[in-house]
Amino acid sequence: MLFLRIVALLIALGVAGSAVAWLVTRDRKWLTRAYRLLWIGVATGLVFFGVLLVERLAA
Repeated sequence: MLFLRIVALLIALGVAGSAVAWLVTRDRKWLTRAYRLLWIGVATGLVFFGVLLVERLAA
């Protein structure tokens, strides 16, 4: 669980940093990166919770 918290924190920092970089530079690539990181975080969370669900159903 510690690993998941670290990954979630890194993804959140990446999204926030990219959003701030977009606000400062108004360069669209930073907004695109923030959006991609957000979706990677959502997908990672869904996979993780899916694995937890399967483990509970199997036990």
